[in-house]
Amino acid sequence: MKRINQYFKWVPLILFLGIAVASCSTKPYININYRLLSTSDALEGTSVFLTFKDTRTDKTTFSDKARKEFKQFTGEFSLSLTRENDDIVDLGTFDLSGLFKEAFSKRMENLGIKVTSQQGKEEPVIEISLKTFFLDLEGGKWVTRISYEMHIIKDEKTLARQTTSGSAERTKLFGNRSADKVLGELFTDMINEPDIIRLFQQVTL
Repeated sequence: MKRINQYFKWVPLILFLGIAVASCSTKPYININYRLLSTSDALEGTSVFLTFKDTRTDKTTFSDKARKEFKQFTGEFSLSLTRENDDIVDLGTFDLSGLFKEAFSKRMENLGIKVTSQQGKEEPVIEISLKTFFLDLEGGKWVTRISYEMHIIKDEKTLARQTTSGSAERTKLFGNRSADKVLGELFTDMINEPDIIRLFQQVTL
């Protein structure tokens, strides 16, 4: 009986170590949760074609230190969507271009905008030009930076432009969950920041 009791004394420690090892293992993807703003019909009836350009001068996503934590990263992001009622929807896995296009499509649709699959002659083009998407590990903290320009284009003319940029940091805990968390929070802020309603009101389409 005494030997059995001694065994059970070690169970919590064994479980803790197992969880710690599992959480520290590298992953082939990064989890991004995008929290959608409240639904609006302000731009109901508007159609757009959405494009993405990666114009980063340095297309490296990780610093050397951060890359060691994501050795198996394939370039894919697992994207989930949290709605205003806190329902979470898994949208699938995407490369960096698909990540931005999918999140912006949901943002547009939430404003009543129809995102077309093919570019037509009538609808304007929303062009997302990525400038920075970087994750670093500095002094025990995850540090991330994102910046891009959003252009509204019609008949090959830029009618409106807005630059969005930001950074965030979070203390590194076991594994890479805190990296997922800080990236998801900043990504949400960056997608939701542009005042798309005001931009459309400023231009004549």
